[in-house]
Amino acid sequence: MNDVSTTILLVEDDAADAKLIQEALTGAGGSRFHVERVARLSEALDRLSGKDIEVIMLDLTLPDSQGLEVFDRVFEAAPNALIMVLSTANDEAIANQAVSVARMTI
Repeated sequence: MNDVSTTILLVEDDAADAKLIQEALTGAGGSRFHVERVARLSEALDRLSGKDIEVIMLDLTLPDSQGLEVFDRVFEAAPNALIMVLSTANDEAIANQAVSVARMTI
């Protein structure tokens, strides 16, 4: 059995949403995730300077930054991490833009 866990940085300012996501990840049968949560872009960038984050779950609406700027800054800080954009139906167009930007740079 593999005891190595995947480190996930959850960038989400809504505490209730973050709790649901964390519970879903830690409750995933047989999967081992280490989830760290931050609520601001500035905190995410500080954390990403450590270079050991494999997956980023990213809300594009944060108190200190909004939209594609959030994605661009995180992608620049962690170009090798898997970035999953969290969005509501209202933010779907921005999320699609972020995915398009990532595809063009790969």
